Amino acid sequence: MHSNTLSNRGRNKSRNVLRTNPLSGRRICKNRVRIALLRHGLSYAEVARRLNVANRSTIARVVYGHYVLPEIREGIAGLLGVPMARLWPTQDAA
Repeated sequence: MHSNTLSNRGRNKSRNVLRTNPLSGRRICKNRVRIALLRHGLSYAEVARRLNVANRSTIARVVYGHYVLPEIREGIAGLLGVPMARLWPTQDAA
């Protein structure tokens, strides 16, 4: 065996240990609206159901600022019980 093979085996073992951590594959969420939804136990699918929106991806796009749909923003703010201006300080898409 080559020395590279032996050293790679040691690295793979340490990588496997890191992968078993349940939080290692998750992205850190920096979006305040997403965090508020999570704290209230609301998924995008649940928000879509409550707001009568056909697709949960539409909710995700509004949350992350890809779509600016005031009626959905108002609905999300209403579900969370906060003013829309607090969730989206600017009216422009991010």
